[in-house]
Amino acid sequence: METSAATVVEILAMLILLQSALFCCSGANFNGSCIKIEREALVKFKASLVINSSNLLLSWIGDDCCRWGGVTCDNITGHVVKLDLSSESWASVQGKVSLHLGNLSNLQYLDLSSYNGLAIDSLHFPSSLKYLNMRSVLLDKCDNWLQSINMLPFLLESDLSSCGLSITGHVSHVNLTSLEVLTLSWNNFNSTIPNWLFNITNLQHLDLSYSAFRGSLSTEMGNLNSLAFLDLSYNSLEGKIPKTLNKLCNLSELHLESNKFSGEISGPFGNSSSCIQNSLENLYLFNNSFSGSLPNNLGQFKCLKYLLLSRNSFCGPIPVSIGQLYNLDDSRLLETAADVEQNLNKAPVKN
Repeated sequence: METSAATVVEILAMLILLQSALFCCSGANFNGSCIKIEREALVKFKASLVINSSNLLLSWIGDDCCRWGGVTCDNITGHVVKLDLSSESWASVQGKVSLHLGNLSNLQYLDLSSYNGLAIDSLHFPSSLKYLNMRSVLLDKCDNWLQSINMLPFLLESDLSSCGLSITGHVSHVNLTSLEVLTLSWNNFNSTIPNWLFNITNLQHLDLSYSAFRGSLSTEMGNLNSLAFLDLSYNSLEGKIPKTLNKLCNLSELHLESNKFSGEISGPFGNSSSCIQNSLENLYLFNNSFSGSLPNNLGQFKCLKYLLLSRNSFCGPIPVSIGQLYNLDDSRLLETAADVEQNLNKAPVKN
């Protein structure tokens, strides 16, 4: 028994010594609650910026980067997990930066939005990133933006709106298997919608509005069957809407307004057995070149609250079934090129 007890004591002593040794070895990289190599990465990022007035960046002094403004560290490991530099008071920060934050190996949240004057010409993110907001950061010289984003397998949300992007890029294999929210609005792509987008099958929210996309809408859009929100408005898309849109069983809001779409809408919206009629709440088709009559089964879209069809070339009477859309919120939603006023009284529309 005494031998066994002595053995246990020796093992405990060895574990304590081992823990102390590990602590000492990591001491070169760990200071207080801030990892040295991560602090150095943040200092290098700050040094690339020009700060013209007082803001939170001036709090980036001292050894403990976890106390710096906009920086959040894990309470246990000390790793930087969140970098939120989105404050409007930082509008005075300017610079042209090669954003290489790979040393922040546990970073999950990065927000550089509202950085008026900040231009980035090269990107490298840690693969741990889950939330990325680069809204209004100028990326027009950053040719590797897509490749950089595509190396983030855990990314859930990404906002790259108003970034001056003009190159859609190409990847042979899409790694964005976790991505749920993607915003690429207010850019200047001047191209067709890239095919790699249709392989991000987990997408729930996709905003491509105001980005100079042109050409026809691919039938592969129907592959994105997790979509709940799709905004393609204010582009130069043309041709017919593909029938495959009626496969988007979770879609609740669809913006196709202010494009050059033409033809009848009975393809995607005229099938009485399509699942989209059970989910769609907001449908915006105004200011296109649609023609023909409205589908007779529009009344089966029981969830519809907003239906904007004006400034098209629809003809014929309004289907009587529209009178069954009891959730419509505004009578203006039925202003089409057809004889709306004559048929409007049939629908008990709320004011």
